[in-house]
Amino acid sequence: MKVLVTGGTGFIGLSLAERLLAQGHDVRLLAPSAPEALMRDPALAGAELVLGDIRDPDTLADALDDVDAVAHLAAITPDRDYELENPARVVDVNAGGTACLLRGVALHAPGARLLLVSSVAVYGTGDPVGSRWDEVNDPPAPASLYGITKQTAEQLANHLARLNGLDLVIARLGPVFGPWEHASGVRPFLSPQTQALALALAGEEVVLPRALAGDWLYSRDAGEALAGLLHADQAGGGVFNVGAGAISRVSDWCEALARLRPGFRWRLAEAGEAANVHLTLARDRAPLSVNRLRALLPAGTAEPLADCVRDHLVWMESHPTAVPLRRNSH
Repeated sequence: MKVLVTGGTGFIGLSLAERLLAQGHDVRLLAPSAPEALMRDPALAGAELVLGDIRDPDTLADALDDVDAVAHLAAITPDRDYELENPARVVDVNAGGTACLLRGVALHAPGARLLLVSSVAVYGTGDPVGSRWDEVNDPPAPASLYGITKQTAEQLANHLARLNGLDLVIARLGPVFGPWEHASGVRPFLSPQTQALALALAGEEVVLPRALAGDWLYSRDAGEALAGLLHADQAGGGVFNVGAGAISRVSDWCEALARLRPGFRWRLAEAGEAANVHLTLARDRAPLSVNRLRALLPAGTAEPLADCVRDHLVWMESHPTAVPLRRNSH
């Protein structure tokens, strides 16, 4: 199978590409730029790179040539300042880019499976009806420009897929951390785990704003789940939450890292103290319900936390340019 991944040189795009290549598929990555050092990684050997803008019809025509499936991840993830300064750009890329892609698929690859990677941000910052965010019982209520554009992208994709008879699957992805995360410039902050690991490798003490509980999904597991949705015949037309399905804490992750690196120091910020690990969310989110995903795809065995930390550490040490190490100013 030949798969086009838009936003293919970003964090999740590379995680998906690694998994697809390991499964023996042909992978084409579409992005405006690429991290040269990461692209030389043997795990990405054989991936074809197309540099260009997803909104450009000629670029899309070339990228969609002879593909069997498309995973759409191209997006800007803004913080509040970026929302204030560049709202039109966020809407143009996240929503307009999706409309351009759907038109391109209809013209050049009408038989391809299209996986739209959306976000937990469509659910907003409130509380779910039950204990977990559910695809059926919890309607979207986005509370950020990013969430609004992701919901809009879902609506555009659903409408245009129906008009053109396209095979569409939507994945609402929860927070992800792990290998392939790098400073791409399209997200305000890297995951807290990667921020903490970069500080640890620089010999800095980590100061967390709080324990940072969340439905944290390891990037290799995210790549596997998204690849599964590209393959699964029964997924067509569905919306699937993609997350760990359980709450874990960045503080526990730091504890596990401290056991691997005895010199590593971390703590929670005291009242009024500035943390040196950042997250845009002011409060923790409830976990995602992943029952629909697990009913469709065989449940993989979750790696123990210590193994994830060790794997992440090894990856960061072997990819020193992914996250430039800077001395903290706090």
